[in-house]
Amino acid sequence: MSIKPSFISSSTNTPASPKEESFNSIDIKTKSAEMYGNHQLKVQTPSSGSPQQIDILSKKILEKTPEKTNIPSLIYTPTHEKATGIAKQIEFDPRLMNLSSKQKQNIVDDCIRSYQESVEIFESTLGVMAAEHPDAKEFAQEMLNRIGAIAKAYQEIKVEEDKTSSPVMKELKIRLGTAAQFATYGDGTGAGSIGFNPISIEKCMKDGNLREQMLLIYATLWTTLPPIFADPTIIGKINEKLEKENRGFQLDKEALNAKMEMAKEGESPATTFFAQAKPLVDFRAAGGRIFDENRVREAAPKIKDLKDLSISEARATLNTYISEEEFTAMKKGENKGHALGEHRVQWIRGKDLFRVDEKSDFFQNAVAMGGLPFVTGPSGTTDGYLNGIKYLNMHGSEEKATLALTGWMVRSGDHTFHEIKEATTWHGMAYNPGPDSFKNVYPDDPDFQKKLESSMQAKGKELPGHYLQNENQLQVAKKLGYIDQT
Repeated sequence: MSIKPSFISSSTNTPASPKEESFNSIDIKTKSAEMYGNHQLKVQTPSSGSPQQIDILSKKILEKTPEKTNIPSLIYTPTHEKATGIAKQIEFDPRLMNLSSKQKQNIVDDCIRSYQESVEIFESTLGVMAAEHPDAKEFAQEMLNRIGAIAKAYQEIKVEEDKTSSPVMKELKIRLGTAAQFATYGDGTGAGSIGFNPISIEKCMKDGNLREQMLLIYATLWTTLPPIFADPTIIGKINEKLEKENRGFQLDKEALNAKMEMAKEGESPATTFFAQAKPLVDFRAAGGRIFDENRVREAAPKIKDLKDLSISEARATLNTYISEEEFTAMKKGENKGHALGEHRVQWIRGKDLFRVDEKSDFFQNAVAMGGLPFVTGPSGTTDGYLNGIKYLNMHGSEEKATLALTGWMVRSGDHTFHEIKEATTWHGMAYNPGPDSFKNVYPDDPDFQKKLESSMQAKGKELPGHYLQNENQLQVAKKLGYIDQT
């Protein structure tokens, strides 16, 4: 199933007619209160032309059968810049229709303000709860176990071809080689850091926390697995070993073959199997994600003036991630060059490297929907994980994957829930940004939503959609003194 991402504009450009005339806007009243309510209908009419032509155009519009949609009972011009889209979804309480236009607008503005505040609380609450849910860790552990089994089988195949090593040396090569395929580095961020030590890697695979295990998976999806997947003969041999060892799964050859057939000539294995989905490619090609070049340049003078700061204090003071190399360069007074952000450290929070272009459809849509949180745009990492689910035959675990990705990346500042969910639509998962998206967040666990709502209430907030409903509108009207408290 293909779902059009919400950040790709749905407008179409129709070629202009050679006889196209300039248009002005005029207001005419509708003849059908049942069709349009007591609204003014905006009709585009030619600036020139006979009255008969204008009447014909108006008549066609007025007689057109309306689409079966819920037409709001209030024409609302939002005073909040982050409300144009969400405002259209508000059904104003009919019990308040006798209020003045200004009073109605004040009520809706108050509702949207509370909605936006609730969205922020929801984001942080969900990130913590997702990270603590056992299903998130279960997903990470299962995916890591499968990747580990594949890495081990692959290493065994390579060592078996070695006719010179002793059995002990072969076993050591298998163990070290398997762990080496998971090697990742970095000086540590909220996303976790493991290092190159095989013992540390093996320990993390068995007992690591969610962030560490998700990072190991991330590293292997884009580095170790693609070259293995690119060799059809190896796939067959690995599946034979997995079956012989009763691992309980095999690689999905059909999914891998289908992806290979779609690969472009000369394309690298990593691009072939874990390439950015087309919607994300389009987003980035249009300049939707921008490298934040000012990040370290703005920080450098502050570090130079505060030379007594430790790197941890500098990160906390600047509220951004800086590497050891950057920190050293800043203390020397350098303000450009390789050491100052013109390279990529292994894992820096997404929000410290990139920002979303304010001109992009994704940015505009997120703002219009009440200011849905965003960091760097739709999540390519989510796309890669959901591809990995197909190849590793973990079909049916997409919801668990979304939960784990939320617990990992939302808390560490790589992506927001909205950006993660946007990417899941590329794999056929349903997502409708707006009030309904905060309901039934994790359908695999019916109790999760109840706990999420309780946690929100403990912080003095209901789910965001609550603040747009009629009952809250009534409460706001009472608070503002527009109606009696009774």
